[in-house]
Amino acid sequence: MRVESVLCVCVCVCVCVGLESHYSSSYLLVQIFPLFCLFLKFALDGYYHQDIQIGDRVAWPTNIGWMMGPWLLFQLINGATIGLFNGIASTESFCEFIDEAEISMLGVVPSLVKSWQGSNAVENCDWSKIRRFSSTGEPSDPVSSLWLMSRVKGYAPVIDYCGGS
Repeated sequence: MRVESVLCVCVCVCVCVGLESHYSSSYLLVQIFPLFCLFLKFALDGYYHQDIQIGDRVAWPTNIGWMMGPWLLFQLINGATIGLFNGIASTESFCEFIDEAEISMLGVVPSLVKSWQGSNAVENCDWSKIRRFSSTGEPSDPVSSLWLMSRVKGYAPVIDYCGGS
């Protein structure tokens, strides 16, 4: 499903499911519509900011309690596949998972990148499928960003994603 059709789908769901018959119009506008807008924003950010396209494989070490958890889920609207890892992201196991799952967009937090630098966790991994990184959660530093980009042969930029919290 294309991002451009998401708003239309959200409006149709409200009408077709019959929410208006169960809830007042003011409830829909105040409670439900902002959630649809937030979900739409997640999908649009992924599409336009991180360039997530149909067929991409996206991973971001997160949980549903941080804004990047719902953000990750709504990349399904863009036609992406989500890579979910059960474990600790600072380990070699996670880095191997990224390699084996052929992730094309990897989300990071700068302190995670520094952890990988210190432990050489990515040393034996082939991250050639990664087309871009995205970073959020804390300020990035140029040394860590350059180190991360150097893990990929060719060019894979680190896109800062800020303004959430």
